[in-house]
Amino acid sequence: MQCNCMMGLFPEIGRAWLTIDSAIYVWMYKDGSDLAYFDGLQDTILAVALIKPKPGVFKPYIEHLLVLTTPSELLLLGVTFSQALEDDSTSCLTLLPEPLFSVANDGVVLATAEEGWFSRKCQKVNHSRSALASLLPSFLTLSEQDCLIQIDVDESRCCLFTLSERGSISLYDIEGGACTRVATLTHATIMTAASAAARTVDKANFKSIVSICALTASEASWLHLLAFTSCGVRLYFTATAAASPASARPHHLQLVHVRLPPGFSANSLTHRPTRVHKALYSNGCSVLCASEAPDSDVLWSVSPEQFPQHATLAESAAVLAVDGVIWAIADVTPTSRWCATSSVSAGVPRLREYWCTTSAVSAGVPRLQ
Repeated sequence: MQCNCMMGLFPEIGRAWLTIDSAIYVWMYKDGSDLAYFDGLQDTILAVALIKPKPGVFKPYIEHLLVLTTPSELLLLGVTFSQALEDDSTSCLTLLPEPLFSVANDGVVLATAEEGWFSRKCQKVNHSRSALASLLPSFLTLSEQDCLIQIDVDESRCCLFTLSERGSISLYDIEGGACTRVATLTHATIMTAASAAARTVDKANFKSIVSICALTASEASWLHLLAFTSCGVRLYFTATAAASPASARPHHLQLVHVRLPPGFSANSLTHRPTRVHKALYSNGCSVLCASEAPDSDVLWSVSPEQFPQHATLAESAAVLAVDGVIWAIADVTPTSRWCATSSVSAGVPRLREYWCTTSAVSAGVPRLQ
């Protein structure tokens, strides 16, 4: 009997994945070919991720690691390709039983540590609580568990962000292999700051944060994080002072800008997004998945206008009705590894491509940026 089912996308290898209880299936999302599966687990799969291993750790033919987590264990499967990734490739999954990174269901961040004189080669270190709190028995801790629902990393500035079930956002500095918690903003603090920045907007629009996205240094030199609410409001955070140099390390987390979705202006012809449950930001374009009906979703795409008539910020929005409930969405625009950019099209706005997996069908959604 089916108990748990999830879907997702691996755009870096051109694959989609599906889990049914303890089995996972991986295939090419463009034509449905090259099906690979793994069913060697006893417990239900709760989370799936694809990562790149450090050079020299595994054999050269293992280009990626498939991470599977269950209530009792974390497993790594080596992903190999019979030929170059640019061509049609066949993936072969191989189990590598050494856990490298883990997130538990109790709201803590766990990572491996190096082998020492009095420690094992692989151990879990709790970076979410202080060393003193870790020594206290669990019945003495008065705080309730706040499970983590999302982790995102800005590799360009070595910053890790977490989002909890209750809407708290935490920032960790992971430069040099360390993992130091810098700041945490509770959901109440974020709502208060957002209401102060947008006094004419109903506070209910900031009530629920559904997704976060770490911004890279190339996208924004001063901004570090973008958060989406269930009403489509975008919250921008910074981790450094405005006059800080590019090399400055994060020392706080502060809300600095609130951007409203389409439909808030008095003369707007479009309706507002409601019940947003997934969101994605990529190269200036925000994609929102909103539930309009129990068995169908609406896809919102919001991006800066390419040729604005005025110097002020202007955004264009597109709405697409999707058959089924969207389970995952990803930017699958080919990178330089997949296709070369000609000099003729160098000055033309890049046509970005998004794929989403739904309860009905997988679909491609092109969007001009």
